[in-house]
Amino acid sequence: MSPTNKISIYRPIRRNDRNLVGRMVAKIRREQKLTQEDLAGRLAVVGWDISRDSIKRIESGEREVTDIDLIRLARGLRVPPARLLDGVMDGVEQGKRAGLRQRSE
Repeated sequence: MSPTNKISIYRPIRRNDRNLVGRMVAKIRREQKLTQEDLAGRLAVVGWDISRDSIKRIESGEREVTDIDLIRLARGLRVPPARLLDGVMDGVEQGKRAGLRQRSE
């Protein structure tokens, strides 16, 4: 993935973020041309009864994602769990830099 794509997908981490993988879940879901309802159906097949609204909250960063949730999401999206973490450190670094800028102002 090129640095340009990472910038458009990842924003700095904010204090109120509940998860770091939601944006990647949304990106992969869209790449696969799945709706949130489609993903909920796939997740039901792998044993996770989750609503479309909960997927929406995961993708927006409003809902926490546990390590087990991450594995389930990866199975539902049919990708390795590490794929959901692509670029996460970039967002962490951007968040640190933003925090440093705020403190110095």
